[in-house]
Amino acid sequence: MYKDLYDQGCGYIPAERFSEQTDFALGLTPFYASSTAGLTYVLAANNDNGFEGTWSVNSFPHTEGNEILQVFMPGIIMVPGTPEAQLASWLFLKYLVTPEAALQWTASSGYFNPVPSTVDLLTEETFPNADLFPYFQQGNALMNNADIRLYNGPNVPSYNAIRGFVSEAIANVTSNGMAVEDAAAQLQQQADDALAGM
Repeated sequence: MYKDLYDQGCGYIPAERFSEQTDFALGLTPFYASSTAGLTYVLAANNDNGFEGTWSVNSFPHTEGNEILQVFMPGIIMVPGTPEAQLASWLFLKYLVTPEAALQWTASSGYFNPVPSTVDLLTEETFPNADLFPYFQQGNALMNNADIRLYNGPNVPSYNAIRGFVSEAIANVTSNGMAVEDAAAQLQQQADDALAGM
């Protein structure tokens, strides 16, 4: 799919990291993929570049009954330490998952969090950036739509490295001109090696 889009002039590799935000604000691209944490930067790029259109948060195009979203949340772990350090970590983690602390974290970062009652506390008044709030709520509505299937990546240490390999594979089949089969074989080997090294 990526190769076909690229070969037909319907997709491109941005000139630099995150430049697709500016491209979107300038009307050079009709859409681009982002997480809710990226919405702050989309809004800033739109404001910086005089964007006057309307935009919304949506899922990828899909066939009927096959709408899907990836749910991704940063992991929080406690590492071994002295009994005092571990107790302090546990007390902080216990505080972090209270609705009030989770609200502050979500509203400040744009990330969703695992405290369901936070949804009821998120309002335009409690969200620090009122301009961003409607877009965050659009993402929230998608996440809570029972007709949309949610999935998350596997809980393995190599997950982030493999995400990088996927980006590399997309670049290989587009701007680097690699055959799809060769890129897929390379990606599979990289993923297998990363998983074996856990």
